[in-house]
Amino acid sequence: MQLIATVIFACIAVVCLCNVASADLHHIKQMNDFLAFANDVANDKATYDVVLDTDLDFSSTTFPVPVGVDSQYECHFYSRDFNGQGHTIKNLKMKSSTYGDAALFCGLNDYSVKNLVIDKSCEFSGSIAGGLAVMANNPDIGNVTVNAQVTGEVLAGGFIGAISATIEAKNPITNINKCQNNAIIKVTSGLNSCAGGFIGSIKCNSPTGYCSLNMEHNSGDVNVQCLSPETILGGVVGAVEDSKNIFVNLNGNTLSVTSHSAKCETLTSGGAIGIFEKSPGFSLKMQGNVFYQSDKSD
Repeated sequence: MQLIATVIFACIAVVCLCNVASADLHHIKQMNDFLAFANDVANDKATYDVVLDTDLDFSSTTFPVPVGVDSQYECHFYSRDFNGQGHTIKNLKMKSSTYGDAALFCGLNDYSVKNLVIDKSCEFSGSIAGGLAVMANNPDIGNVTVNAQVTGEVLAGGFIGAISATIEAKNPITNINKCQNNAIIKVTSGLNSCAGGFIGSIKCNSPTGYCSLNMEHNSGDVNVQCLSPETILGGVVGAVEDSKNIFVNLNGNTLSVTSHSAKCETLTSGGAIGIFEKSPGFSLKMQGNVFYQSDKSD
């Protein structure tokens, strides 16, 4: 009898655990589900992971600001896992004059975005613009494809506009692995504005430890353009600046990077990283990468 009671109690415990887990997982099956999710993020109520069960076509839906922007135009970072299950975001065209910045998310913090496609029909245009997020701290991004057009006035990144990890985490790490990048990235203002194939700019000052960018086995055909003078371009990152003890690991990436610099009177156009400055302790490790870089004067 004691054994039977123990087994029954164990089964009840498992059932309870399963119920708790399911409560923390939301499925997006249609556009209204996504809009409700965006509203939850903007109101700090999205304390759950998300699974996308369908493609989302915004051709008939107005979505003027990134996920996480509230009615006062303040950004609330999404801090849970988002699994796109290979589904595609289509026809999302965002020129955010009211908020200022543009991307699918205004901010990603910790946790992961996986298995998502941002279609070439998507366009993001703002002061800071990214195909996936305007800002990010400690994101873990895997198997994400960005084919969108991304235009930033000050910063533009195919995936993330800016990483600014002045946070309390001991060793902030950004992971971007097994992703496909075919984005067209443009930066318009000049005056030391930055565009990067994946990330526009990194500013990471973590006094308690090292900041790390880890990128492995990514591929794609990246197109980076400047439309005015004094612009910084990089095939992976536009600029690493004002960062302390930052370690960048690029391993097994195969990228074709085309930069268009004819309209740039003063241009730093690096292969992987456009420029790094005011960054003591900067370390770059590159192994097994293949970069095809060309510059067009159109």
